Amino acid sequence: MTIGELRHRVNLGADWLDQQHPGWPALVDLSRLDIDDSLNCVLGQVVGDFWRAPMTWAEAVNRGFQVRNGLQYDAETEALNRLWRGLIEQRRAGVNVP
Repeated sequence: MTIGELRHRVNLGADWLDQQHPGWPALVDLSRLDIDDSLNCVLGQVVGDFWRAPMTWAEAVNRGFQVRNGLQYDAETEALNRLWRGLIEQRRAGVNVP
């Protein structure tokens, strides 16, 4: 998976959050952000627990909330953490992220 594909997934997730939980960037504690932790991932921090979110596993993966299982798991986890952190920082700074 390329960084562009991961960025696209994160943007889909941000769009979903914008619709379902307006103002969600303010709910995420970046010092705790960990895409591999059901309570500290973006979705977990916004809805209370990743597992309580109203979506399937495949939808969570497609929206950048979760990593695909496989050989690139650690690399994708790190990349998604960076991408979510960057998007949230830009949103908080008022920068429009495409």
